[in-house]
Amino acid sequence: MPGGEPPPHEQLAEACRVALAGWPVVLLKLVVRIEGRTDLGRHPARWVRRQLLAAVDTICTCGGNRCTRDGCRANRLLGRHGKGPSPDGEAWAPFVIRAADTMQGRIEERASLTFELVLAGHQCVSELPALVAALSEPPPPPPNGARITWPTVQALRLREGELVWRKVDPDAAPPLLPLDQLSRPVVRPGRLTLSFLSATPMGRQGEQGTPTADFSLVMDRLSRSLGAWMGRTGHRGPRLPVDDLLRLAAVAKVTADHSRTLSLPGMLLGAAGSRDVGDERTPALLGSITWTGDFRGLAPVLRAAHYLGMGPGRQHGLGQISIR
Repeated sequence: MPGGEPPPHEQLAEACRVALAGWPVVLLKLVVRIEGRTDLGRHPARWVRRQLLAAVDTICTCGGNRCTRDGCRANRLLGRHGKGPSPDGEAWAPFVIRAADTMQGRIEERASLTFELVLAGHQCVSELPALVAALSEPPPPPPNGARITWPTVQALRLREGELVWRKVDPDAAPPLLPLDQLSRPVVRPGRLTLSFLSATPMGRQGEQGTPTADFSLVMDRLSRSLGAWMGRTGHRGPRLPVDDLLRLAAVAKVTADHSRTLSLPGMLLGAAGSRDVGDERTPALLGSITWTGDFRGLAPVLRAAHYLGMGPGRQHGLGQISIR
């Protein structure tokens, strides 16, 4: 824990807003229609990711079985990844899948799934028209495979202080979500409940032990993961004031802990094509924790994380959280 006193709440909140301002982020709502039998498995976000890659790889210009060229549109959209039936991807991809409410298991005939997709960084966001075009003409299904179509692509926009979903116009400017201007969800000044809607990694690489409900730990992993993602997606603004966030988080007290600890395999977090994850497992939290304290200075970061999630593995649906 860094020493010293935290700055005034208004000053800390403003520093967070300045850090978040100008980071190009787009939040999409996608509907995928499935016609035929398929198995979503225990991690439906991984199934969704495979379908996204299958559609986007129709515009890939890389040779071989991996998409790696910096100038390739598929790489700019979804990061470096393997192509084919079992695509891998790098841990800090420029996108997040929010699919905590998606059904699991086998689909026998037909179904429609709704989930959210976050795109971050200038390179990724600038290729939004290419993504819309790729989804409008998905590849044909494999032999005996389900037919996949994408009838709905909407973006979350801020209009007169309210968040609204609108159809994406590929010919217009990207519908950027101004994270520094959000006022929803409401952050109560003296009480915070954070729900881990999907398994949320809390351990760092090689770290052992069981996560606690200490708010300093949660804020450390939340703010550092957001800061790392900003850096990896080319955000040129000032960095989040992590030390000040931790100083303020240190005074929060746990009042209810309904979380449980999971152990996540490395394949959900890492990149099989870029480093050997082996049998490494990482502790994660699922459930909810409530704290009392003073959260006014943390509000901008908490609101951003509500939409962006926290930790690695978000391209596989991990780290989806909500605050109230």
